[in-house]
Amino acid sequence: MKKKKTIIIKNERLSQIRNNLRRIIVIAVNNRIKGLTNQIQSVRVNDLGNYRELNDSEKGIVHELREERNNLDRKLKESICKCLQCGRVEGNMIYNLVFKEWHCPDCWTATKLEYERTKALADSGKPTGDYAFDYYSTFAD
Repeated sequence: MKKKKTIIIKNERLSQIRNNLRRIIVIAVNNRIKGLTNQIQSVRVNDLGNYRELNDSEKGIVHELREERNNLDRKLKESICKCLQCGRVEGNMIYNLVFKEWHCPDCWTATKLEYERTKALADSGKPTGDYAFDYYSTFAD
């Protein structure tokens, strides 16, 4: 089974447009997340800057704001806009088909090399701790 898909744009102008669009999306989402966090804080903090007890309607408002913030954060992490590991916005990306994640080629290669190194240790009988072989094996070719 194929474990990855690579999106490569070779044309420099198209690559620049892609990178700029990604930056715009990431900035917009992060600004919205910050705005939602500020709204949550304004409900939870009193005039003296201390946290206060919330009534049921305020708890509902905070819950909805948190859900929206978490949803935006999750969608940004799932998107091709930035590498899941390092947060890089520029460049080509590789999609992990098994876990539905986007990674830059540098992080993909580093993770693959780390998996191979750790697998070699495990194969030789040396301890590897609680290394997540199921996850990291998806980076091997």
